Amino acid sequence: MIAPWKRKESLSGKNPSGAADARLSAFNQQVLQQQDDAYTLAYYLLGSAEAASQAVQQAVLQCYQHNGRGSQRLSLLKTVLKNCLQPAIPVTGADALTRGILSLPQDERRTVLLIDVLGLSYVEAAQVLGTSTGRVSQWLTGARLAMRTAAVN
Repeated sequence: MIAPWKRKESLSGKNPSGAADARLSAFNQQVLQQQDDAYTLAYYLLGSAEAASQAVQQAVLQCYQHNGRGSQRLSLLKTVLKNCLQPAIPVTGADALTRGILSLPQDERRTVLLIDVLGLSYVEAAQVLGTSTGRVSQWLTGARLAMRTAAVN
C-alpha cells in the first residue's frame, strides 16, 4: 500500500494579487490536480514516503521556475523522474504488487508506472521518458512479463 500523500494547499501561503501572484495561483491549481500522480510515481521509484515527498516538492519548485512549457502534467512527471534517479529502497511489509514494481529494472519500472499505474498513453510516456514509443512498448512488455513471472513463482 502506498504511504499517504499529504496534500499541499499551495506553493506559497500568500493570497494572490497582481500578475505574478495570478501566475502562482494558476500554477498551484494545476499542481493540486497532478500532485497525487507525481507522488505515486516518486513513491514507486524510490520506495520511501519521505524520499517521494521530497522529490515531488523539489519537482514542483523546478516546474514553477520553468512554468509555461507544454503540458503541466507531463512536465511535472518528467521532473519527478529526473529527481528519482537513485535505486528503489525495498519496502518492508509491502504487498506483492509493490515488491514486483520495485524489483523491476529502472526503465521498465518507470514505464509500467507511467502507463499502467498513472494511465498515460504510449506517446505521453515516451515524451516523459525522452524515448520512442517503440522503446516504451519494449519496456512495458518486459515489465509485464517479469511481474507475471514473479507472480507465478
